[in-house]
Amino acid sequence: MQGYFYLWRGDGTWKFINHRLLMETRERQGRDASPNAGIIDSQSVKTWLSTRNFWTNFWLAAIRERRSNNPSLKRPSGLAAPE
Repeated sequence: MQGYFYLWRGDGTWKFINHRLLMETRERQGRDASPNAGIIDSQSVKTWLSTRNFWTNFWLAAIRERRSNNPSLKRPSGLAAPE
């Protein structure tokens, strides 16, 4: 079963099924199959940005922690850290 999931996820079958179900549901509700407009308020954008920054900082901290605990993962002393 897991093999089918990975296969379908990799070849786009899941995206296709999801898209078809979404279009059919919208048509059954009497709406256009594809929405023609979207509204994003400024609060949603701020929330998205803060969430993205949180996860970025979380993963960077985890990588730094892992490198500090494992000497083989540390950069050679002659290389500068990327900015």
